[in-house]
Amino acid sequence: MVLREKYGHGDVALDMYYLACPHPGCGQTVKLKSAAQLAAFLRRKEGRGIVN
Repeated sequence: MVLREKYGHGDVALDMYYLACPHPGCGQTVKLKSAAQLAAFLRRKEGRGIVN
Protein backbone atom coordinates (compact mmCIF):
# COMPACT_ATOMS: atom_id res chain seq x y z
CA MET A 1 0.00 0.00 0.00
CA VAL A 2 1.21 3.48 -0.82
CA LEU A 3 0.08 6.83 0.51
CA ARG A 4 -1.99 8.84 -1.98
CA GLU A 5 -3.47 12.32 -1.72
CA LYS A 6 -7.16 12.86 -2.42
CA TYR A 7 -8.39 15.65 -4.65
CA GLY A 8 -11.10 17.92 -3.27
CA HIS A 9 -10.41 16.93 0.33
CA GLY A 10 -11.58 20.18 1.92
CA ASP A 11 -8.39 20.74 3.99
CA VAL A 12 -9.29 18.16 6.65
CA ALA A 13 -6.07 16.26 7.50
CA LEU A 14 -7.64 12.79 7.80
CA ASP A 15 -9.48 13.30 4.50
CA MET A 16 -6.36 14.40 2.59
CA TYR A 17 -4.71 10.98 2.30
CA TYR A 18 -5.56 7.33 1.83
CA LEU A 19 -3.65 4.12 1.17
CA ALA A 20 -3.90 2.46 -2.24
CA CYS A 21 -2.53 -0.66 -3.86
CA PRO A 22 0.39 0.26 -6.18
CA HIS A 23 -0.33 -2.49 -8.74
CA PRO A 24 -2.15 -1.59 -11.99
CA GLY A 25 -5.69 -2.90 -12.04
CA CYS A 26 -5.88 -3.29 -8.27
CA GLY A 27 -8.56 -1.06 -6.80
CA GLN A 28 -7.94 -1.81 -3.13
CA THR A 29 -7.90 1.29 -0.88
CA VAL A 30 -7.81 1.87 2.87
CA LYS A 31 -9.05 5.05 4.55
CA LEU A 32 -6.79 6.46 7.26
CA LYS A 33 -8.84 6.48 10.47
CA SER A 34 -6.61 8.22 13.02
CA ALA A 35 -4.14 11.07 13.25
CA ALA A 36 -1.49 8.63 14.54
CA GLN A 37 -1.90 6.45 11.46
CA LEU A 38 -1.58 9.48 9.17
CA ALA A 39 1.47 10.79 11.08
CA ALA A 40 3.24 7.43 10.79
CA PHE A 41 2.77 7.28 7.02
CA LEU A 42 3.78 10.92 6.51
CA ARG A 43 6.88 10.37 8.67
CA ARG A 44 7.82 7.37 6.57
CA LYS A 45 7.14 9.12 3.25
CA GLU A 46 8.44 12.64 3.94
CA GLY A 47 10.68 12.16 6.96
CA ARG A 48 8.39 14.21 9.22
CA GLY A 49 4.96 13.79 10.74
CA ILE A 50 1.94 16.07 11.04
CA VAL A 51 3.45 18.33 13.72
CA ASN A 52 7.19 18.84 14.12
